[in-house]
Amino acid sequence: MGHLAMIEHVIFDVGNVLVRWHPQRIIELSFPQEADTLALAKAVFGDPIWASLNEGKLSWLQAQQAYAQKFAWHDEQIKTLFYQITATQQLLVGTVDLMRRLKAAGYGIYGLTDNVEEIVHYLQLRDDFWAMFDGVVTSYQEGVLKPSPQIYQALQTRYGLNLSHSVFIDDMPANVEGAKAQGMHGIVFVDCGQCEAALRDLGLRF
Repeated sequence: MGHLAMIEHVIFDVGNVLVRWHPQRIIELSFPQEADTLALAKAVFGDPIWASLNEGKLSWLQAQQAYAQKFAWHDEQIKTLFYQITATQQLLVGTVDLMRRLKAAGYGIYGLTDNVEEIVHYLQLRDDFWAMFDGVVTSYQEGVLKPSPQIYQALQTRYGLNLSHSVFIDDMPANVEGAKAQGMHGIVFVDCGQCEAALRDLGLRF
């Protein structure tokens, strides 16, 4: 267990690790008359518009205008959609408490998230977990999405983290594999209890 006990930093994804990210539910609430909400969710959030917004290449307003044009939606529909994008991001059970206990035990706590500037600001104002981060790397600042090597390396260049002494927690297996390719430990998040057990298996004590 010697090398496992060298972990000094715990890096959290945000969506579906700290807060719920549920595209189909967003569509259900925004377009209650829609027959196939799953298909529309895939069309909306799989569109290059969404990727460009997360990469910081489009502003919040520009993305709304692009969606309105592409899907022929009127102003009220767009406003409702973008309201629900933020309002549905409710805290998941247990993860913030896990962060708090890890921080109290002396581990560095960082965020690494594919995210939008306006959503980050919304969460910063609404929730207290953001203040626990010792640093955060976001896709809109880096201009790339996970699992691009650049976004993981930003943890090292910006905050001086030794990636081999870090563990990354994300709900998407491809993103965890991307972290491992950069020398980090990785945990695919299922729920808080599973995540806590996986951290203890890696030798963390909290």
